[in-house]
Amino acid sequence: RSVTTYLIEDEYNNQFWSDNGVFNSKNMESNTGIRSSAMFPLSTIELRGDLVYYLSKGQSDIGDSYSGEYEYFDPEITEYENNYSETHLLNLEEKEDGAGIILGGSIRNTFSKQEERKNDGYWEIGFSFNLGSYDYTNSISLEFVSNETSLDGELSYDDFIRTISDEYSTTDNGTGKLNIIKINSRFNIPLGEKVQFGIGGFLNRSTNNRETKFREFVNDITNYNYTDSEYNDDDYVTTETSQLTADRTYDIYSTTFTCPVGMEYHLGDKNNWSLRFGTIFISTSQTVNDAKQITDSEPDVTETEYGDGDVTIDIENNIYESISEHTRTASSSTVFTYGLGYNPTKNLQIDMLG
Repeated sequence: RSVTTYLIEDEYNNQFWSDNGVFNSKNMESNTGIRSSAMFPLSTIELRGDLVYYLSKGQSDIGDSYSGEYEYFDPEITEYENNYSETHLLNLEEKEDGAGIILGGSIRNTFSKQEERKNDGYWEIGFSFNLGSYDYTNSISLEFVSNETSLDGELSYDDFIRTISDEYSTTDNGTGKLNIIKINSRFNIPLGEKVQFGIGGFLNRSTNNRETKFREFVNDITNYNYTDSEYNDDDYVTTETSQLTADRTYDIYSTTFTCPVGMEYHLGDKNNWSLRFGTIFISTSQTVNDAKQITDSEPDVTETEYGDGDVTIDIENNIYESISEHTRTASSSTVFTYGLGYNPTKNLQIDMLG
């Protein structure tokens, strides 16, 4: 978009500004697996076992760019300039490529047999273990460039041309391990011929442990030129650099507990209408531990070179061996649900609400 301000009485453009940007993001995920299951009926008890081998790939890309500028005009001043422009670039790429196995099992006891299996009175307890590993790569690149010119057409100390160029980049490459334990239970209890009551409990605990080699690089340059100054030492170029390499451990511990409760009423002469009410309680907690053990680093160095050739160097040699960050979040929610279903035939159900 762009805007131009036109002064009708003076008959000239007083101001012009514009900005535009392109913001792209892409997420891709693919999963391939082989599943095998076995079930063993024993009177009213069913034993089931599951084994899954899977391959998974995930990738996230972000490519953003933004540019903006403005310019003021004054036709009465011959050498008048007042303009500014800036550009921002962000590129992020994250990939995970791994494999794993899932081992699960369940036991179900049917204590009240009904015409349809879904209406049986039963309890069921199940579990699963997910053991996986993956390769991890992450790269981030940030760039900022700005140019500013301020010339009022007169010999004054405040006329200048300034350019700024900032670069920041990181790489984070290594491997990770994923462990997930799931425990679930279900109870379905018929309360007469027309009423079904159900309640469940689902516990999901996962750990994601990642070990990577982390690298960070910073390079900022500022060039300031006083155009009306008679002394070159007023002009300067400042360059600030720093970098580090670290062994990074990034651990995520998550726990989710879900408890759904519901009741279904069968309506109609043929019991082919169903009215349902329920609620779902969800509680989650997550702990993130991010630690970097510094293996190599260069201090924050600021070098300023003035127009007369003088150079000053400022070194912030902060000596540290590690950085760690600990974050914990917790939340809970309750969702109320309802629904209306219709069974025109024994093998067909149509849900019209919730």
